[in-house]
Amino acid sequence: MMTAKETRRVADLLEKSKEFEEKILYLRDKYKIPKNGYPFDQLKHPMESILFDTIDDFFEETVVINRDILKLPYYWWGSIAYFAFYNVLITPERIPIEVRYIKSEGWDGIGTHIIIKEKMSRPEIHKRIDEEWDNIEREMKPLPEAKGHKMLRSELAKEIAELKDSKGKKYKEIADTLQKKYVDSELYDLLSEDYIKTLYHRWMKKK
Repeated sequence: MMTAKETRRVADLLEKSKEFEEKILYLRDKYKIPKNGYPFDQLKHPMESILFDTIDDFFEETVVINRDILKLPYYWWGSIAYFAFYNVLITPERIPIEVRYIKSEGWDGIGTHIIIKEKMSRPEIHKRIDEEWDNIEREMKPLPEAKGHKMLRSELAKEIAELKDSKGKKYKEIADTLQKKYVDSELYDLLSEDYIKTLYHRWMKKK
């Protein structure tokens, strides 16, 4: 979840934005929402039931307000929708990376997709992928095993052990060396310092 400080910063932004206030009043008028929003009671005033056929259009408009007017990160759009409907600002859950298996007919999109939803550096992406690894492995279960995949990993592990044990290189040096060697290979994206360390320890256990 976002911190209280981050939420307060956004609340201050909304209070100062005349254009945002005008857009909220426009939404409430267009979708027959009371001028000050519905009382915040989701059982008595469920957004999905009250808006029903128009809820998708309502959500799309809040996405546009969030993106084009407020210029906030994408995950605030739901909070803007709640504010327009209930007049209450709810702290959003920040999900910078989403992982899901997609099976779709008519396009070559079958596979496990890692969807990055905000700009991040390479170390941040590696960290998030490590955090999501259990979920990624679960979503990869329907996928076929690539031919030669295990052999490639085994050869890589052997090479890592050789660089570390025989040449005394540190994990960071091994990562730099192998990234240069495999820059055009399918192995390149695996070659983070953490992954090399993990592969090395797995290799040593097998010996």
